[in-house]
Amino acid sequence: MIPVLILAGGKGTRLGSIAADIPKPMVPVHGKPLLEWQFELARSHGAPSVTVFAGHRADVIAERYDGTDRDGMPIHVITEAEPLGTAGAVLAEFGRLPEEFFVLYGDTMTNVDLSRMLKHHKESGADATIYVHPNDHPHDSDLVEVDGEGFVKAIHGYPHPEGVWRRNLVNAALYIFKKSALSAWAGNNIKCDFAKHLIPEMLASGTRINAYRGYDYIKDMGTPDRLVKVERDVSNGALDFKRSSNPRPAVFLDRDGTIIEEANHLSDPSQVRLLDGVAGAIRNLNSRSVPVIVVTNQPVVARGEATLETLAAIHGRIDTLLGEEGAFIDEWHFCPHHPDSGFEGEIPELKIQCDCRKPGTGMISEALKRSPVLIEDSWLIGDTSSDVMTARRAGLRSVLLRTGYAGCDGKFAIRPDYVFPALAEAVEFIIGGFPGFLERAVAMAREFPESNLMAISGQAHSGKSTLASALREAYVKQGRQCHVISLDGFIIPSPDRGDTFETRHDLKAASALVAALTENRPETTSFEIPHYDRKTGCPQANLEQVEIAPDSVVILEGVAACRIPNLVENASPFLWMACDGDVRRQRFLRDYKWRGIPDASAIERWDRRLRDEVLIPPQGSKIINPIRTQKH
Repeated sequence: MIPVLILAGGKGTRLGSIAADIPKPMVPVHGKPLLEWQFELARSHGAPSVTVFAGHRADVIAERYDGTDRDGMPIHVITEAEPLGTAGAVLAEFGRLPEEFFVLYGDTMTNVDLSRMLKHHKESGADATIYVHPNDHPHDSDLVEVDGEGFVKAIHGYPHPEGVWRRNLVNAALYIFKKSALSAWAGNNIKCDFAKHLIPEMLASGTRINAYRGYDYIKDMGTPDRLVKVERDVSNGALDFKRSSNPRPAVFLDRDGTIIEEANHLSDPSQVRLLDGVAGAIRNLNSRSVPVIVVTNQPVVARGEATLETLAAIHGRIDTLLGEEGAFIDEWHFCPHHPDSGFEGEIPELKIQCDCRKPGTGMISEALKRSPVLIEDSWLIGDTSSDVMTARRAGLRSVLLRTGYAGCDGKFAIRPDYVFPALAEAVEFIIGGFPGFLERAVAMAREFPESNLMAISGQAHSGKSTLASALREAYVKQGRQCHVISLDGFIIPSPDRGDTFETRHDLKAASALVAALTENRPETTSFEIPHYDRKTGCPQANLEQVEIAPDSVVILEGVAACRIPNLVENASPFLWMACDGDVRRQRFLRDYKWRGIPDASAIERWDRRLRDEVLIPPQGSKIINPIRTQKH
């Protein structure tokens, strides 16, 4: 470990009466001065010493801490003769500086994993390293521009010019410096700041400065509002939870059709339009310290339709629009490749088969190298079957949205774990609804540990598929293979179906599948499962190939389950999903609106379904009452 320097010269003007008679770093946070939090952080990582550069009311800091020892970590206080700025104060003491050191600002509450940052710094071979992260107010923050290898190109101070779109990568004012990198500025004794003056000059001189992207808690608490937030975060445990060495569930997001409107090979920042509710959904995840990671195929680069600089500007515009609403993306990962040639202006070296282009999992793997992610508890949300396939291959829960392509790309016959109208509803479920569903599903799996065939029926839009996916996960957690088969795949194509239940479903084909599943299967058997395209009202062209082992759990879900002969008797258990009628009607009408069905026609269909769907649970079924969701 290396020494830590703390810059504690500020007056705390923005804190007003809170810091009227004391230095800003001495403002109490949860019962003790901020400086003491920083001392404890340094000691926990084995820092050999801490030096505090004190200015305003330096006597208060020196009297209490100068020459003291924190379990083998000595503390020294240097009093500035005159205010020289953040960098000027350090440079004035150049002769006393260690060969390598951290610089931490005295008005910052943090629990950064200093050891991890130092390891990254040494591996990069940089002369200096800057801690960077996105935040919810990039408009009034210094933005760091980095190259493809993670080295700093420039620091852009605020206010930022209109029409210039930069990534939300903020200078968090935590640095590592080699003393040798500062020698050209030693002894200047002029007032200067690290971000505004010294670092730009170092970059201009060719100094190699690396950007370290961390996931730790680090916040400037220099205003009353920010101090209140920090106090709250300390109380709720956010400091320990949000740490780069502490893996946690993440949400991976597709870009086009999920975050922004689908624009068909978008190649200009002016084409960017956020979808409704996206900023609020991402802000919801940010507030709970859930990493938000974008993984997006961008063949426009290989096709020669957009440069890497243009793509960076597109992502910068998205960052800016989200930042205006207090939301941010934690990481961006993109695949610039495209396997097919023949485009005018294409980039030959990028026309390759790669493992990063979805449904490949290369971007997920790259994110896992950088991010503290619990993969088995994480999610991928997108609008295509490629997104769903990527999630399955990577071991993520999949969510298909009804925005963008809405799963109608037709590339893969694959069932998503969950389906929602838009990102806002998906995030609400992940945060509030899913824990309740999974808790109930785990209890059911324990209740029926030997089950090989389960069925879930109930009226349309009662939540059958959602419960089925949660049950599948519960059985997988028990170490069992589990498959969910939707009986909607046996709905007759729209042009050929009639007005009654029996003429809307191919019950003969569904019954044949059930018979095959219930007969003795001593070996793994392959089944072809049809998929229903809700948008067109017709089956998908591709059939899903499912390999079902003899000891697998198979969950059949759908309205038709209660009409299939002997299924109630053979399923163990046969579940009936109850749901409030008004909730179901709202879901039903929204679904038909998405399909482009006029309201009057949708209402007529709803009334017809009430007449011909089974309204009463079959005898012998287990009724599942509405699952309560968490309030948040």
